[in-house]
Amino acid sequence: MALSNIPKIIYGTAWKKDQTKALVIQAILQGFRGVDTACQPKHYREDLVGEALAELYEQNRVSRDNVFIQTKYTPIGGHDRSQPIPWLDSYLLHSPLDTPAHTEEAWGTLCDLRNEGLTLEFLQSIGKVDVVQNRWYEGNAWDVQVHKYCLDHGIVYESFWTLTDPSHDDHHARKMPLSNLPKIIYGTAWKKDQTKALVIQAVLQGFRGIDTACQPKHYRYTPIGGHDRSQPIPYDPSAPIPTQVRTSFEKSLSNLRTTWLDSYLLHSPLGTVAHTKEAWGTLCDLRNEGLVQRIGVSNTYDTQTLELLQSIGKVDVVQNRWYEGNAWDVQVHKYCLEHGIAYESFWTLTGSPSLFRHPLISNIAESKKATNAQIVYKFAQSLGIIPLTGSTNEQHMKDGLESENLDIGEHIGELKGLIGH
Repeated sequence: MALSNIPKIIYGTAWKKDQTKALVIQAILQGFRGVDTACQPKHYREDLVGEALAELYEQNRVSRDNVFIQTKYTPIGGHDRSQPIPWLDSYLLHSPLDTPAHTEEAWGTLCDLRNEGLTLEFLQSIGKVDVVQNRWYEGNAWDVQVHKYCLDHGIVYESFWTLTDPSHDDHHARKMPLSNLPKIIYGTAWKKDQTKALVIQAVLQGFRGIDTACQPKHYRYTPIGGHDRSQPIPYDPSAPIPTQVRTSFEKSLSNLRTTWLDSYLLHSPLGTVAHTKEAWGTLCDLRNEGLVQRIGVSNTYDTQTLELLQSIGKVDVVQNRWYEGNAWDVQVHKYCLEHGIAYESFWTLTGSPSLFRHPLISNIAESKKATNAQIVYKFAQSLGIIPLTGSTNEQHMKDGLESENLDIGEHIGELKGLIGH
């Protein structure tokens, strides 16, 4: 997907809570075609974003190919750790071990063993294996050795990908030029239980980009420091970083009811450079495997970090606060423009009240029969920025989408002066 193909505005789903589904539906129906979320229950209801999109697909209101979905891995600090960690539900152990610590250690080891292709004999030496669930398909030569081992040792062998061709387009991220990304994206943070309804609303309004996260605390991979410890964490925080990222990614695919993602972001750099490099390398692997089209990072305000990531693998997306409080993030925004990186903004309106209420903005809005918000959005888009909007108001959703059609070219010079450009 080229930068110009990302929606020009994205609907954000953070903090929407139980309204998430209704608001996503509303946003899509209004015309949003980009949605942002996160696998972080502390602030996001990524599952309700998935419910909203599934309902819209079923009703033929929108197709998967027409919606830009963006979610995130949240490092452990961003999760609520007082809630049960749901990772045991997705994988098989013979039984839990004698202590939670040993169980967590065994689980991390099993993930490593699966990823590293180590033998079943090793697992049998720890305790009887009752069930193996593997891909059984032509791509792994029908898993002959493992299947035979199971037959020889009385182990139940369960298969998946039994019918499905894993190379089918439905299982790989679509190729979309940068120029086709939505110009605005609907964000789902803090929508809570409204998430499903709001995502449906946003898509029906016309949004074709959605941002979310596997982070129940606010909605996005988020480092563990960003998670609310009273909410479920979508991975084992004691596991290796690559395992955390992949577990969060799989949870996001499940929540969003899809087999691939348009965009997958680190919610923030991790606590150390080494861990950040590990996490970023895993995102690069997911992109190389065709499971995600674009990868990026959020909450990153120094170009040195971007240079570090770029040395490992291309950064496709940066999602940052773009507001008066950080002097409009000039250096990172400039870096993104120079390196073909999509720059997405949040706090675009709420973080800059003096810009929003400036007489110049109001005068332009009046002359264009538009709102102040529309002028700010269009100004951001004119600078190559893709704003996230998380409105719960149907009219505001429409306004955000329609901002792309405004012509403010004769005022760009004056507007740049307001932010010191």
